[in-house]
Amino acid sequence: MNTKRYSYMEENVNQTEKEMAENEKQNQTGKEVAENADREQTETIRGLTAQQVAERKEKGLWNKKAESATKTTKEIVKSNVFTYFNLIFLVIALLLIGVGAFRDLTFLPIIVANTLIGIVQEIRSKKVLDDLSILNSPKTRVIREGSKKEIPAEELVMDDIVELSAGGQIPADAVVLEGQLNVNESLLTGEADEIVKKNGDELLSGSFVVSGNCLAQLTKVGEESYISKLTHRATPVSYTHLTLPTI
Repeated sequence: MNTKRYSYMEENVNQTEKEMAENEKQNQTGKEVAENADREQTETIRGLTAQQVAERKEKGLWNKKAESATKTTKEIVKSNVFTYFNLIFLVIALLLIGVGAFRDLTFLPIIVANTLIGIVQEIRSKKVLDDLSILNSPKTRVIREGSKKEIPAEELVMDDIVELSAGGQIPADAVVLEGQLNVNESLLTGEADEIVKKNGDELLSGSFVVSGNCLAQLTKVGEESYISKLTHRATPVSYTHLTLPTI
């Protein structure tokens, strides 16, 4: 009985060792396949050549930073206080004070509140646009002529292949080639939830990568990018062109 029991146990041990050896072999094979896939991916995606980069720069297809259309805080206060409407109401207030009609000055608090609201709203808009600055991402990893390198975001050109990863900012409009990202576009669209971006999905410049990594090809750079157009559309409204209604 003991001999049979030991023989049975020995067979189980041998079988377990064989299974472990097979599993290790499969894991090793899987690693080799993954490494080969990575090498093939690097060889397949070589990016632009130096000549192609030069040609695009000559055509102006580089990631030129858009000049912000926002005013300084001092200019915002000045433009909201010294307006045509405020001048008229100031003259009216002085005339009413001159004739002693103090009860008719009840409109002044409304004018002051309206001016303060305008100042606060413009300062908030300025802060949002400043947060969208591409300077938040000074360096970008790009693939050119089969090798990876880090370059300033302003040196990127149309059709460049860039590598994006968690914590980075998307420097220009792009489309995902390989990989997957979770991005935050709250500063651009107001959408607070993270958005999953897969192969073929568009990426908006100025949004942030929360997690994941991918290779993406730039489709719009410089003045044509989403962030640049958004910045230009944010030019403050000039009230000097408004006319008073006729009575």
